[in-house]
Amino acid sequence: MSIGANIRQIRQDKNIKQENLANHLKIAQGTLSKIENDSLEISVNDLIKICTYIDTPISRLLPNWDQINAKTNCDILSEDFTLKRIKDLEEWVNDLKIRNLELQEKVRRRDEKIERLKIELANHI
Repeated sequence: MSIGANIRQIRQDKNIKQENLANHLKIAQGTLSKIENDSLEISVNDLIKICTYIDTPISRLLPNWDQINAKTNCDILSEDFTLKRIKDLEEWVNDLKIRNLELQEKVRRRDEKIERLKIELANHI
């Protein structure tokens, strides 16, 4: 099922009126209806608000969540998402390594400058 269909199904299962959920999101009931019918995309912020209001993990609203959950026997998003997240984290680690090297070089130059100033100071005493 789609995100919209999952929202509608869970909302109905929990006996939450569309009007109440729309009011919580501060959107028109018609807008929520379009989201539930997949005529309008939902923002991440509104998706998080919905999950909080209906007390449901975000992964439960994702398309094919039941198949993903059954396949992995745990509540994760998807293999593609996980691989992308791993790649993003690896890039982040590489960026941090580069930044670390830059900072080490900066510290080395600072230490050299301190040593030169110590020598100059000793020569002036």
